[in-house]
Amino acid sequence: MTEHVLLCLKCRGRDHDVDHCATETWSSELGWMFSPAGRPTSLGTGSSGTFEIICSRCENLNLIELLESRPPWTSQSDLSEAFEDGHECIRNLGRTGSIQFWADCCVCRCLFGITPNPSSPDQEVLLLPDWTINRVAGELGAIKMDTPETQAYGSCLLSALKPSSISLPAGIVAHRGDALCMMENNMGPRRTLGGKRIDPHEINIDTILHWVASCMERHDSACRPAPTKDLETVRLIDVESRQVVGYPGPDCEYIALSYVWGNVRQSHYKLGDTLKELPRTLEDLISLTKRLGKRYVWVDSLCIDQLDEKEKANQIDRMWGIYRGAYITVIVLSGIFVDAGLSRLSRAKNYQ
Repeated sequence: MTEHVLLCLKCRGRDHDVDHCATETWSSELGWMFSPAGRPTSLGTGSSGTFEIICSRCENLNLIELLESRPPWTSQSDLSEAFEDGHECIRNLGRTGSIQFWADCCVCRCLFGITPNPSSPDQEVLLLPDWTINRVAGELGAIKMDTPETQAYGSCLLSALKPSSISLPAGIVAHRGDALCMMENNMGPRRTLGGKRIDPHEINIDTILHWVASCMERHDSACRPAPTKDLETVRLIDVESRQVVGYPGPDCEYIALSYVWGNVRQSHYKLGDTLKELPRTLEDLISLTKRLGKRYVWVDSLCIDQLDEKEKANQIDRMWGIYRGAYITVIVLSGIFVDAGLSRLSRAKNYQ
């Protein structure tokens, strides 16, 4: 290495490790997973050379071999048991009080980025492989990876602390952070839910439509929109006329939004009103809806009269049916207020 710039797990800073950190308090592991603190830090490369450097510790981990092989467990309970008892495919990086991550090692930076904040210097940092489908299944974890079809899914690498400060099974805790996986290419066999290169400036509409079409074709009815009577009194936004309209009927394919409003004053609209200029996230949603070839959207702040408390209570009771009946739901994970915009849409580029 040309320069040894250390990264600190305790404060997420540079130029030192946990043993030399001036920060006196330890952060929460759970807080790291559900706050901006858990988002990737801009660490730079740490090296002025053309080629990325890999330290000897990371070379000896054989992570490529680990990611190319199939994870040995077929359920999340098996993963949790292996995590507690130890398994040959689990890599131990050491204790949080003495482990070193180098900013000039590209693998160190990746491992540092997926490792949660420790709550003490005595926790071990463990790397373990799992199926990417389990990141979609979440805490349900009901998929058994014991058939050729299920084992066609890609694999990923997780980082977890042992013992964890979170009183949940390791198979659940490990999936609450970020993960690493191999990027697919056109040379070898492709796996379902494998790694893909993402354009940081543009959304691939064809990919989204392909995902939705595959879901409609391959999944059972529980994974498809299910219009219910709850929708009969719901209002939508017609993105062509920008008017608040009544629900057109069970054949209507609308897009719902889940987002954070934040400290922005809300406007209120009634049936038949035409929308004025909207906060950036909502304008981006309308643009995305048009690009997906759909006409209607549902947004709580626009489709519910915010000044009518009785109507608000009535519509809140119908929220389950609203999201269950949507063609898709756009979930804004990166914005902390409604003017943040949607990632990788033109209006949002300067605000992410």
